[in-house]
Amino acid sequence: MGGQQSSIPGGGSEGYHVLRVQDNSPGYNAGLEPFFDFIVAIGNTRLDQDNETFKDLLKANINKHMQMTIYSSKTQQLREISIMPATMPPPRPFRIACPSWP
Repeated sequence: MGGQQSSIPGGGSEGYHVLRVQDNSPGYNAGLEPFFDFIVAIGNTRLDQDNETFKDLLKANINKHMQMTIYSSKTQQLREISIMPATMPPPRPFRIACPSWP
């Protein structure tokens, strides 16, 4: 992730790749860019493992503003966004324009 790695809480270069951004979704309104953006942290929690942390943080913050650290592979820089997760009808439990949920 370039020279900005030290700014990522916990270091490293892993994150959740944004594959699609739905029009008028919270992620769209926050400026997430599909294919280029990676969600690397929520607040001070580093998202560098494939576990339930990401979904748990989203569930805990439905209809609340939360900070996300985003790495752009296009600009090779980090940025902070404020986003408010919202619920969607099944089969999609959350709407933030992040990776597809199983």
